[in-house]
Amino acid sequence: MSFDKKVFQIRNSIQRFSKISIIENLIQRLHSQDKNQPQAYMRQWIVCLMLEWTLELESNKSTKKATPRDVQKLLDKLWMVSSDALDLSKSNNVWLTMRIMLLQQLRFQTNQSENIYFLARLYILMCDKSSSSYFKEEFRKHTECELDEFFVFAFFLDLIFKDNEKPYYSYSKLIPVLVPGFSYEFVKKALRSIGSDLNSLQKFLMDIRHQSNTEHASREEYFAEPKLLLKPIIFLPEGLCTPHSYIALIGVSEFVLRSLKMASPEKFRKKFSFAFERYIESLFKDFDYPIQTEKELSALYKKNNIQGKIVDFLHSNQKVSIFLMLKELNRNETFF
Repeated sequence: MSFDKKVFQIRNSIQRFSKISIIENLIQRLHSQDKNQPQAYMRQWIVCLMLEWTLELESNKSTKKATPRDVQKLLDKLWMVSSDALDLSKSNNVWLTMRIMLLQQLRFQTNQSENIYFLARLYILMCDKSSSSYFKEEFRKHTECELDEFFVFAFFLDLIFKDNEKPYYSYSKLIPVLVPGFSYEFVKKALRSIGSDLNSLQKFLMDIRHQSNTEHASREEYFAEPKLLLKPIIFLPEGLCTPHSYIALIGVSEFVLRSLKMASPEKFRKKFSFAFERYIESLFKDFDYPIQTEKELSALYKKNNIQGKIVDFLHSNQKVSIFLMLKELNRNETFF
């Protein structure tokens, strides 16, 4: 049976159960841990994919409540179709083909502190006194939030969701910690920017499906990063929820980067590439690592009437010369 037919059957089976019963089972599973099994055993990336499909699909008129066993059977089928999605029989390089599957697994297995380090580096890069005002102005324009304040808010969210095993964080605990440190209006705007209720999340995922012009999931989508990263926080009556702590940390930490990039890809790419070069230069200076910058090398070329490619940084001593050329972000790259 082909990949498309297997996916059709799985998605059709999901529609036979009540949407809320599957969602409850999946979120409970995503927040449970089996300390006797390796972390990869939980296959969180597959659970997130099924959660997305459940939200975007319309349930049949007549449905039944899904039990944990029902959900497990669906997850097993979804996991087994991974071999069809890879299609190694047609691959010229097995290891390169498997890379797309391993990358998503790795994101759910790396130390969660790395996402907080990412957020810290991004803060330094965008909010330093010498940084371009572009980042702050654009972020305020699209979210009505101040960038510096949002970074502090994001740090707080990352810390409360880091390694969190509970399905949600109650409002009764959250609000007294946030207010009056943050204004009520800011908290409302910031949370609405990065989160949504289940109905809005469902519409958001359905819109993405319609825009893709594909009725069912493709092989590429099967291994793509979770769309839940775009809306990592869910508003429930009990409190703030996230599908998984990794979804919360990655989604919140990368929200600024994704938002600005999506608003104006080309302009952001140029501004960010320049800021990143300045950031790398500051690291060299902080660690007393002798380098010549592109500006200094350009002046040297001009002085000696030399034409040619100029690297971003050059480190040279009696034993070795190291040429460093920073790669500009293209349209599809997110991380640095």
